[in-house]
Amino acid sequence: MNIFRILGVIAGLIVGFLYLILAYIFIGWGWSDTLPAGWSPLQWVLTILFASIPFLFTFWIVYRCFCRDEMEQVDVLSWTLRPQALQRAFLSELVTLVGGALIIFLVLQRGKVEALSARVLLEPQTPLAEIRDTGEKPVLPISIEAVGIEEADGKFTPVMFLTWPQAGYNYKTFTTDLKAGTPRLKIYRGTNELAASNHFLGEFQIEGYRKTKSSLEGMVFFMLSEKRQLFVEAHEAEHNSYLKLKRTGQ
Repeated sequence: MNIFRILGVIAGLIVGFLYLILAYIFIGWGWSDTLPAGWSPLQWVLTILFASIPFLFTFWIVYRCFCRDEMEQVDVLSWTLRPQALQRAFLSELVTLVGGALIIFLVLQRGKVEALSARVLLEPQTPLAEIRDTGEKPVLPISIEAVGIEEADGKFTPVMFLTWPQAGYNYKTFTTDLKAGTPRLKIYRGTNELAASNHFLGEFQIEGYRKTKSSLEGMVFFMLSEKRQLFVEAHEAEHNSYLKLKRTGQ
């Protein structure tokens, strides 16, 4: 095979794999919009078959790049087919699909491990109000307990209502001057405007950022698990990377 055929095979494999990922993401998106009814088995089959048709074009490119004049050929319904090239195309696509899926799985697993290591448990059993929440950020005055942080003036900024069924998660952006020292977060649960009048959940020192910066822009996330556990984690806004939260007191 010359360089152009090799490049054609590589391009066809990559484009075909990326297309299938995008197509199946949209399939999953469309399926989620039909919940709780979902799709019937026939709808699944027809949707997947229709979405996979453009993939055949990239497969044809890979097959044609493997074809050479000296290869054995057969006639199928007046079409010239080269079985060895077809076999190589099938094997190449199979290796690409399995290998690509494995790489994506490992990357997602690594991200999951990183996310879990950055997440800090605030309360194993958080008292929750049994009402359905809209997911909007709370604004004082509030009558339902929320989790939030203490501002520099000692005021309480609520970030997420503590309601059930679970609200999922919510976040708040923050900016801190690194020249003033190591940034810290004081976290409370309550309804009072004065942070110290609420239930103290902990003080955390923020680590894992570049020391050369003069200020730190980040996001503090609060989330509830299915077991009613309350977690907190922090992200650096610029690169959306995880920051470490080290508990410094109770």
